[in-house]
Amino acid sequence: QTNKSLHHSTLKQLTHKGQLLHEELDSLIAIPHKSHQDSIHIVQSYNQLESIVKSLKNNEHHDQ
Repeated sequence: QTNKSLHHSTLKQLTHKGQLLHEELDSLIAIPHKSHQDSIHIVQSYNQLESIVKSLKNNEHHDQ
């Protein structure tokens, strides 16, 4: 039971981090004149978000 609640808590944290990254990406993408650093940050954030989504999907399949 402890492992299950720890797993659930970890998934909630991952989901929250993904939501924050998504909001940050929306803001960065909305900047009309992006610097090179902005572009790098967008790519890095997108890769992080992609990794989180993949991890959440994998966990979803294991729970079924």
